[in-house]
Amino acid sequence: MAVLILAGCGGKSAVNEGATGVKSATVVPAADAPTLVVVKLKEQGVTEAEAALVSDMLRSEIAKTGKYRVIEREQMERIMAEKAIAMTDLSTSSGEAGVAKLLNARFMGVGSFGKLMGNYVLSFRVIDVETGLMKGAGTAEGETIGEVKKGIAKIAVSL
Repeated sequence: MAVLILAGCGGKSAVNEGATGVKSATVVPAADAPTLVVVKLKEQGVTEAEAALVSDMLRSEIAKTGKYRVIEREQMERIMAEKAIAMTDLSTSSGEAGVAKLLNARFMGVGSFGKLMGNYVLSFRVIDVETGLMKGAGTAEGETIGEVKKGIAKIAVSL
Protein backbone atom coordinates (compact mmCIF):
# COMPACT_ATOMS: atom_id res chain seq x y z
CA MET A 1 0.00 0.00 0.00
CA ALA A 2 2.94 2.35 0.47
CA VAL A 3 3.88 4.17 -2.68
CA LEU A 4 7.26 5.76 -2.02
CA ILE A 5 10.03 4.80 0.35
CA LEU A 6 11.69 7.34 2.65
CA ALA A 7 15.24 6.63 3.74
CA GLY A 8 15.64 6.96 7.47
CA CYS A 9 17.89 5.96 10.30
CA GLY A 10 17.18 2.69 12.03
CA GLY A 11 16.70 2.23 15.73
CA LYS A 12 16.33 -0.67 18.14
CA SER A 13 13.06 -2.19 19.26
CA ALA A 14 11.83 -4.97 21.48
CA VAL A 15 8.36 -6.44 21.88
CA ASN A 16 7.07 -6.94 25.41
CA GLU A 17 4.05 -9.05 26.26
CA GLY A 18 2.41 -8.24 29.57
CA ALA A 19 0.25 -10.44 31.78
CA THR A 20 -2.81 -9.33 29.81
CA GLY A 21 -1.38 -10.70 26.57
CA VAL A 22 -1.22 -7.23 25.06
CA LYS A 23 1.94 -6.67 23.06
CA SER A 24 3.73 -3.36 23.31
CA ALA A 25 6.87 -2.22 21.57
CA THR A 26 9.75 -0.51 23.26
CA VAL A 27 11.54 1.58 20.69
CA VAL A 28 14.76 3.50 20.98
CA PRO A 29 15.31 5.66 17.89
CA ALA A 30 18.86 6.09 16.65
CA ALA A 31 20.59 9.11 18.19
CA ASP A 32 20.68 10.83 14.81
CA ALA A 33 17.13 9.87 13.84
CA PRO A 34 15.23 12.80 12.34
CA THR A 35 12.27 14.28 14.20
CA LEU A 36 8.78 13.85 12.75
CA VAL A 37 5.57 15.57 13.78
CA VAL A 38 2.30 14.03 12.59
CA VAL A 39 -0.47 16.60 12.49
CA LYS A 40 -4.09 15.55 12.85
CA LEU A 41 -5.44 14.15 9.64
CA LYS A 42 -8.10 16.13 7.84
CA GLU A 43 -11.43 14.36 8.12
CA GLN A 44 -13.40 13.68 4.95
CA GLY A 45 -16.83 12.24 5.73
CA VAL A 46 -15.75 10.79 9.08
CA THR A 47 -15.86 12.25 12.57
CA GLU A 48 -13.10 14.37 14.02
CA ALA A 49 -12.62 11.67 16.68
CA GLU A 50 -12.08 8.99 14.02
CA ALA A 51 -9.49 11.13 12.22
CA ALA A 52 -7.72 11.85 15.52
CA LEU A 53 -7.67 8.13 16.35
CA VAL A 54 -6.13 7.23 12.99
CA SER A 55 -3.58 10.06 13.45
CA ASP A 56 -2.61 8.47 16.79
CA MET A 57 -2.32 5.05 15.12
CA LEU A 58 0.06 6.54 12.56
CA ARG A 59 2.21 8.11 15.28
CA SER A 60 2.40 4.83 17.16
CA GLU A 61 3.25 2.70 14.13
CA ILE A 62 5.88 5.15 12.87
CA ALA A 63 7.43 5.36 16.35
CA LYS A 64 7.64 1.56 16.54
CA THR A 65 9.94 1.52 13.51
CA GLY A 66 12.61 3.49 15.40
CA LYS A 67 13.45 5.44 12.24
CA TYR A 68 12.15 8.72 13.66
CA ARG A 69 11.85 10.56 16.92
CA VAL A 70 8.10 11.11 16.81
CA ILE A 71 6.65 14.07 18.68
CA GLU A 72 3.73 12.96 20.83
CA ARG A 73 0.39 14.67 20.22
CA GLU A 74 0.08 15.91 23.81
CA GLN A 75 3.58 17.39 23.67
CA MET A 76 2.72 19.14 20.41
CA GLU A 77 -0.50 20.56 21.90
CA ARG A 78 1.33 21.71 25.06
CA ILE A 79 3.98 23.57 23.09
CA MET A 80 1.34 25.11 20.84
CA ALA A 81 -0.59 26.27 23.91
CA GLU A 82 2.56 27.81 25.38
CA LYS A 83 3.13 29.70 22.14
CA ALA A 84 -0.59 30.60 21.93
CA ILE A 85 -1.09 28.83 18.63
CA ALA A 86 -4.64 27.66 18.09
CA MET A 87 -5.41 24.28 16.54
CA THR A 88 -7.33 26.25 13.89
CA ASP A 89 -3.97 27.60 12.70
CA LEU A 90 -3.27 24.09 11.40
CA SER A 91 -5.93 24.41 8.73
CA THR A 92 -3.39 25.42 6.09
CA SER A 93 -0.18 23.78 4.97
CA SER A 94 1.81 26.89 5.92
CA GLY A 95 0.35 26.70 9.44
CA GLU A 96 1.31 23.03 9.68
CA ALA A 97 4.84 23.72 8.46
CA GLY A 98 5.20 26.56 10.96
CA VAL A 99 4.26 24.24 13.80
CA ALA A 100 6.74 21.62 12.57
CA LYS A 101 9.51 24.24 12.53
CA LEU A 102 8.47 25.49 15.97
CA LEU A 103 8.81 21.92 17.27
CA ASN A 104 12.22 21.53 15.59
CA ALA A 105 10.87 18.73 13.42
CA ARG A 106 12.70 17.99 10.17
CA PHE A 107 9.71 16.12 8.76
CA MET A 108 5.98 16.63 8.93
CA GLY A 109 3.34 13.97 8.33
CA VAL A 110 0.07 15.20 6.80
CA GLY A 111 -2.91 13.66 5.10
CA SER A 112 -6.55 12.87 5.22
CA PHE A 113 -8.82 10.13 6.47
CA GLY A 114 -12.30 9.64 5.12
CA LYS A 115 -14.88 7.48 3.45
CA LEU A 116 -15.16 6.95 -0.27
CA MET A 117 -17.76 4.66 -1.79
CA GLY A 118 -18.30 2.89 1.53
CA ASN A 119 -14.61 2.27 2.28
CA TYR A 120 -12.38 4.04 4.76
CA VAL A 121 -9.45 5.67 2.97
CA LEU A 122 -6.22 7.03 4.47
CA SER A 123 -3.84 9.17 2.44
CA PHE A 124 -0.58 10.08 4.19
CA ARG A 125 2.51 12.02 3.15
CA VAL A 126 5.80 12.88 4.82
CA ILE A 127 7.20 16.27 3.84
CA ASP A 128 10.67 17.66 4.44
CA VAL A 129 9.97 20.93 6.26
CA GLU A 130 13.21 22.52 5.04
CA THR A 131 12.71 21.84 1.32
CA GLY A 132 8.96 21.34 1.03
CA LEU A 133 9.57 18.15 -0.94
CA MET A 134 7.54 15.02 -0.34
CA LYS A 135 9.80 12.28 1.02
CA GLY A 136 7.32 9.47 1.32
CA ALA A 137 3.68 8.66 0.85
CA GLY A 138 1.20 5.88 1.28
CA THR A 139 -2.44 5.01 1.15
CA ALA A 140 -4.52 2.46 2.99
CA GLU A 141 -8.13 1.51 2.62
CA GLY A 142 -10.61 -0.98 3.95
CA GLU A 143 -14.18 -1.60 4.94
CA THR A 144 -13.28 -1.19 8.62
CA ILE A 145 -10.80 0.93 10.55
CA GLY A 146 -9.18 -2.37 11.57
CA GLU A 147 -8.39 -3.10 7.94
CA VAL A 148 -6.96 0.40 7.55
CA LYS A 149 -4.77 -0.21 10.62
CA LYS A 150 -3.02 -3.06 8.79
CA GLY A 151 -2.25 -0.64 5.97
CA ILE A 152 -0.97 1.92 8.48
CA ALA A 153 1.65 -0.56 9.71
CA LYS A 154 2.83 -1.09 6.13
CA ILE A 155 3.00 2.64 5.49
CA ALA A 156 5.03 3.18 8.66
CA VAL A 157 7.59 0.53 7.73
CA SER A 158 7.99 1.99 4.22
CA LEU A 159 8.74 5.47 5.51
